[in-house]
Amino acid sequence: AITKKLPPNERFRLVNQMCRSAYSAPTNIAEGNARRSKKDKAHFFEIVLSSLEELHYQCLLSRDMGYIANEEFKIAEDKISRTSYLTHKLRLKFL
Repeated sequence: AITKKLPPNERFRLVNQMCRSAYSAPTNIAEGNARRSKKDKAHFFEIVLSSLEELHYQCLLSRDMGYIANEEFKIAEDKISRTSYLTHKLRLKFL
């Protein structure tokens, strides 16, 4: 929903990066769950955490550039933080 608010000139820059980060998290969760070793699973959850951190920064940048309101950023930040927390807890099971 946030990317729809960004200007058209960001379509192949920030919008593309945000979509890639957002898609990466659940995709890597799925791939990590398919792995057999705990080490492999933990590795994929690390990638998820990195993708979420990228998405968080991209939302922050969108706010700082005036593309989204602070309230919209806070909603996204809360969702990203909650997902990161749960992913971190899940990752700890495989260490």
